[in-house]
Amino acid sequence: MARFALAAATLATIGLTLLQAPAASADDYDGEADSWDSVFGDSEPPFYIRGYAGLSYYDTDFNEGALLNSRVNLGWRPEREPGRIALGFGLGIDAVADEDDSYTAFYPALKIGTDFGRFQLGIPRSVVDQGYLPRSNFAYSDFLDVQLRELTGSYMSNFYLFGDETPAGVRYDNRVGNFKFGASWHRTDAGGVDLDSTSAALGYRLPASGGGPALKFAAAVEHLSDDISDATIWRLGGQARWEDFKLGGKYTDFDGNQSLTELYLDYDFTDRFSVNLSGLSLDSFGTQQLYGLGLKYRVIENFSLHGSYIRDDNGDDLVEVGTRVRF
Repeated sequence: MARFALAAATLATIGLTLLQAPAASADDYDGEADSWDSVFGDSEPPFYIRGYAGLSYYDTDFNEGALLNSRVNLGWRPEREPGRIALGFGLGIDAVADEDDSYTAFYPALKIGTDFGRFQLGIPRSVVDQGYLPRSNFAYSDFLDVQLRELTGSYMSNFYLFGDETPAGVRYDNRVGNFKFGASWHRTDAGGVDLDSTSAALGYRLPASGGGPALKFAAAVEHLSDDISDATIWRLGGQARWEDFKLGGKYTDFDGNQSLTELYLDYDFTDRFSVNLSGLSLDSFGTQQLYGLGLKYRVIENFSLHGSYIRDDNGDDLVEVGTRVRF
């Protein structure tokens, strides 16, 4: 179990050293397509590019600096006729950089569309990271988005982004009515032994009707194993979305030893001005909590400015200002 244990002090203070290698490591996410369509893309043209790139300046009680945080998906996905096979290609790119270090992960994958679902071969994104669980941006903060990857992203994606080894894997997705389901498997080298990540996810959506919200629910599990030990990470997520605001939450259990609970609310005051309220609690050898307020102003449709204020239960503060470009 030790290999997969999360750092107990991960949220002990907002002054956590930026970009340390992790001990472990969507709905619309300010530019990432709807979680349903990000897998099936019914309304998208054959060529697509979506995602975001953010540049921020942060100041905590312990350090300060500039941060680049980007997540992009692009590819070619031709229309498929019933009874035929359609071949496409996708490339995901995650990039994080500050003044001292930079990290990049690439996710190239061959996509095969069939009557029985969609298959991906190469380095597809895990079902934990894309297409099922609602994604949130804690108080619109890029700093927290990077720091929380260890807790909110799949272990394999963080091992890949902050490590030196490249994984290989496969993925499968399908849907029946308002349900969708998928699974992915990745393998990489971890200090001379094979590290396997096997994940499965289930999603359900209920479109808005009668003035009520659109609802989405999802569950995902990631099982990690190597020659030494194994561990299982369980995740649940849900979101209700009205015309001008959304309310959501996520819960994660780390092999029965630690748990993470996150709640968030996004409200659009106008077409240009939005506010985010977020709270997070980590139960890990004691309870650690974060609270955040984010403000966002859309200068134009795909370019925004944001400000974030975050405080932990030790009284440490984070202030951040930044920009974000959406694709």
